Amino acid sequence: MMKNDFEEHGIEHLSASSINTYITDPCKFIYKYLFNMPTKAGAPAWRGIVVDEAIGIYLSSEKPSIEKVKELAIKRFRGLTEHNEADHSDPKILKERRLIPTYIQTACPYYGDMGKPISYQKHVSIDVGLPVPIIGFIDLQYEGVVRDIKTVSRMPSKIPETVKRQLSLYATAEQSTAIVDYVNVTKTKKDVRSIVVDDVEEQFEDLISGAKAIQRLLSIGDKNEIAQAFFPNFDSWMWSEEETANAKTIWRK
Repeated sequence: MMKNDFEEHGIEHLSASSINTYITDPCKFIYKYLFNMPTKAGAPAWRGIVVDEAIGIYLSSEKPSIEKVKELAIKRFRGLTEHNEADHSDPKILKERRLIPTYIQTACPYYGDMGKPISYQKHVSIDVGLPVPIIGFIDLQYEGVVRDIKTVSRMPSKIPETVKRQLSLYATAEQSTAIVDYVNVTKTKKDVRSIVVDDVEEQFEDLISGAKAIQRLLSIGDKNEIAQAFFPNFDSWMWSEEETANAKTIWRK
């Protein structure tokens, strides 16, 4: 029987997120997925989570009011803050919490006009010929369309490759058009900008190439052997102070 390098490292599946992590920073992939070291998302990520969930609740069969959805979102945000043992008085956290109702007020009517989606957070799984599947969760699915919600405080000049690869997974799984919805809230603008990912096939090929590169990485040997083939760039924004300290226990033994 052929050796399953994924099983050897306790990896049961890949995702667009894990593949993107490897492509962006192999050491961060090693840190997170091979050594299972802790990572913590910040307040902007928590804001994204609760707004995404709020939209799902608003579009559900219960059809709650926008004000009720805002209330639930703030409660959820506080829960994430406490779960991550963050300081409620941190200015960054206060800023994001304060903006949540505006994001919801901007997004919910936009999606409400589209009608009820076929599914929310639908699980997809694709076999690309590796020992493990690539899985993901589609934010919103409509007839012939998959949509991903991104809350931003500044519109990107173009869709990042990481986002395109993520959407290519959903579009390929469902044979649908992929759309990124940027819910953009600034001091001067509050709107939703929807952009079609027009190179799905190419992006999905890149996603598969990344997955195969991970397989080759895992074939090097155990996690310590793999780690010694790389060294992190601790100047990168991807490494927090806590993560840097943890990573040094791996790379500076």
